[in-house]
Amino acid sequence: MANDSRITVISASRDLLRKGLELYESRLDRGWSLTDWFSIIVMQENGLADVLSSDHHFEQSEFRILM
Repeated sequence: MANDSRITVISASRDLLRKGLELYESRLDRGWSLTDWFSIIVMQENGLADVLSSDHHFEQSEFRILM
C-alpha cells in the first residue's frame, strides 16, 4: 500500500496544527472534534470533494459522503 500512487500520506505539521486550532476555536458552536477540522483543512487544500466516511460533519461542510 505504501507504493500505491493513488494514496497520499499527509504528515502532521505545525502549520496544520495552527490552522486546525484557529478553525476549531472560531467554530466552537459546531461542537466538532479537532480531528474533523484537520481532515476538512487537508481535504480543502487538496481539492477533494468526496469522503469515505459516514460522519455527517463532512456533509455539513459540503463534501460528498460515499458511505
